Amino acid sequence: MMMKRTIQVQLFGMDILAVTLFPSNAQSQSAPTQQTTMSAETRAKSDSDLEKKAADWIAGLNLNDAARVRLKEAVAGHLKTIRDWHNEHPYTTVPAGINPVTGNRFFDLDSQVIANSAMPVTVHENLMSSCVIRIVILQQQHH
Repeated sequence: MMMKRTIQVQLFGMDILAVTLFPSNAQSQSAPTQQTTMSAETRAKSDSDLEKKAADWIAGLNLNDAARVRLKEAVAGHLKTIRDWHNEHPYTTVPAGINPVTGNRFFDLDSQVIANSAMPVTVHENLMSSCVIRIVILQQQHH
């Protein structure tokens, strides 16, 4: 049973990492300009999609309804923070450069990784230090 929980937590962490590195609503690699705002309709759809994604991730955890709701809200809020940060800091903000390993100019993906890695560590720390996460983890361990 403990191994199953460990795997669930690891998979949950990998999902968040994937969304962090490759968000679906971030600036497209082929777009040459910076886009910092979303229309109200686009934001509402994106918020809904992220809330559904958070609910799907949490659905398999052995939690009571109140903990499930609190965790979904915390995760969805985190995903929205990541989305907004990425949309405000697209790869196009990274100056042109040369990859020191290959000697080639930066590809769009190189610039995207650099831009993504500049996200403040507090974004992740805020999620992981929240009372909601600690309560849910403790509750999960007692089942």
